[in-house]
Amino acid sequence: MFYVSNANGDPVLARSDRLIRTGGVVPFAGLGLLAVTAPLLRPSRFTFTVETLSLSATGQLFVWCGMFGLFRIRGWASGVLAYIWLGAMFNALAVASTGIVYLAPIPLLAPATAWLAKVRLRRKPPAEAAP
Repeated sequence: MFYVSNANGDPVLARSDRLIRTGGVVPFAGLGLLAVTAPLLRPSRFTFTVETLSLSATGQLFVWCGMFGLFRIRGWASGVLAYIWLGAMFNALAVASTGIVYLAPIPLLAPATAWLAKVRLRRKPPAEAAP
């Protein structure tokens, strides 16, 4: 188990890092795009709900796939936890904007799991250093 400070050395770590960062942005950017195009397209409430939940699910899929990649290599990329938390908050706001408030806490499972994984994977200093 190790803590990785940059994602340049391992392609799986770099891909996982990119997936997590993209997954945090997708719901918020998609909701912004929907807000800009809504006056032109005039979507119904059902269409808005389906589009928003689809973007939210896509973002969550990216985040969880990225976290699975980190789990596979038993490492952690520094700096992604903030993206996971911000992405989860925006994702929860996007889900709550559909009017289905009881689904809003679901995106918060990813940062809680990521925080727990980061704490568990933190390297402890060895008791004795090899000469």
